[in-house]
Amino acid sequence: MNNLLFSLKEIENITEGKWFNYNEEIVINDFIHIISQVKKEDVFIVHYSNWYDKNSDNEHDIPKAIKQGASALIVQKQTNIEHLTIPVLVVEDTYYALRRLALFASGKSNAKPVLITGSYGKTGFKNHLYHLISDKLNTYARLHSSNKVASTYGNLASLKKDTDTLIIEIPISSKNKTQKRAKYVKPDICVITSIGHEHIDKHKTIEKIVERKCSTANALGKNGKIIIPADSKYYNLIRNELNQYKDINILTFGTNSSCNAQLLSADYEDYKYKVKALIEGIYIEYFVPFIDEYAPLVSTAELLCAKLLGLDVLECARKYKNLTNFKSSGKIYKLEYNNKSFILLDYNKRGGIEGYRSFFKTLQNIQASENGRKILFTSEFVDIRDGEEKFVDTDEFRNLINQCSFEKIYSVENFKKVHENLIEDKTKWIKHYDNVKDLLKEEFLDTVQNGDVICIKSIFESDLYLFVS
Repeated sequence: MNNLLFSLKEIENITEGKWFNYNEEIVINDFIHIISQVKKEDVFIVHYSNWYDKNSDNEHDIPKAIKQGASALIVQKQTNIEHLTIPVLVVEDTYYALRRLALFASGKSNAKPVLITGSYGKTGFKNHLYHLISDKLNTYARLHSSNKVASTYGNLASLKKDTDTLIIEIPISSKNKTQKRAKYVKPDICVITSIGHEHIDKHKTIEKIVERKCSTANALGKNGKIIIPADSKYYNLIRNELNQYKDINILTFGTNSSCNAQLLSADYEDYKYKVKALIEGIYIEYFVPFIDEYAPLVSTAELLCAKLLGLDVLECARKYKNLTNFKSSGKIYKLEYNNKSFILLDYNKRGGIEGYRSFFKTLQNIQASENGRKILFTSEFVDIRDGEEKFVDTDEFRNLINQCSFEKIYSVENFKKVHENLIEDKTKWIKHYDNVKDLLKEEFLDTVQNGDVICIKSIFESDLYLFVS
C-alpha cells in the first residue's frame, strides 16, 4: 500500500497525464530522475533536453531503471512505450509534472522541514542530522548530494503521510528564485552552514552570495528559526541581511559565549576529536569521528538543530561515534602494500578556496608515524573557468602549506599555471604532471614507506580520483 500524499489516480489528475499498464497494486517509494539513484519501487522520471537544468535526455536509461527495480515510469509523449510492461505515466512535460507533484505534496504534508544551504558542508550536515534524529523522528532525506531544482521537486513529491521531518538542500539562484524555491519547502528551520567563494562566478560578489542564501529566511513562518555561523568572517554581513526578515529567530553556532550552540573545546587525537560544548545551556561531551578541523564546530549546529526538533541532545551526541563522512567530505583509508602500512587521506572531489583552506588546517593535526612522510598530491584549488583564482590569498596559502610540513609535493593539471608561487620551498615540490595519466604511469606505490601519510586533494573537475583508485 502506498503511503504517498496522493493516490495513483490523483497522480494522473495532478500531472494532467495518462497511465498505461495501470496497476493500482504497485508501491512507490521515491520519485527519481537520476538513473544511478534509482532503486526498487521508485518511479523513474525521464528527463529531456527541455528541462530547466538539463541539456540532454536519459530516455536510453529506461531499461536500466526497470532492471534496478523501478515500479513505474513518467515519460513524455514522444517516447515509445509499446514494448513496456510496467506502469507508465505519459505527460506533456516530465519536469512540470514532477513540479506539480512536489507542490501538491508540500501543500498537504505536516512534516517539519529543515532547509539547509551554504557554500559548503550542506550534504554532510544533512547526512549527520539524519543519522542523529531518524531513529526518533520519521525523517525523509536523500543522503546524496541533491542540490538541483529537480531534486528539490523529487524530495517534496516523495514525502509520505507519516513523515515527521524533511531535511532538504535547495539550489541558490537569484534572490527571487531562491525565495520561491524555499517557499515550496515551507521550512520550520533554515540552516546556513557556511559562506564562501563557491559559485562566485555566477553570483559575482560575496555580498550577493550572502543576500541569496539569507533569502531562504523569507519562507520561514512566524517564529521560524534560522541557524547561522557566528565564527564566519562574513557574520556581520549575514546578520545585517537577516535583519530585514521580521518575526524570525536568529540562532548562532560558534566559539563565542553568546552563541546558542557554543564549542568550548575540541581536542584532536587518533583521527577524532573529543568535543565539549554548550547547546542552549546544556553541557555535553562527545567524540566526533572525523579529522576535518571544522567538524567539531559544525557538530554543535547539528545538535542545536536536533534540539529544536524536540530531541534529547545528550542522546543525539552519543550517536556521533557511529557516523561516517559523506564521500565529498573526505575519507581515510588505512592501507597495506608490500608489508608496509600507510594512510591515505582522500579529498579528491572537494575543491574551492575555503575547502583547500580547511584541508591544510586539518593536515596540521595529522602526523606521519615512525619513519613515515607526509606527501601531498594536489590539483589547482579552483576551476579556473570560473575565475575564482583571483580570490586566492598567496601569502595565506603559502603559510598554510608550510605549516603542514610536507616532505614531498606532487601537483597535476593547472596547479603550476595558477599556484606556482604558493610553494615556498621548491625542493619539496618533486614533480608536476599536466595530465593525471602521466602520473598513473609512475610506480608510485613501490616508493611508499611504512608510516607514510598520502594526502590527496583536488577540485571536482580534476582526474586525480583516478590516482586514488
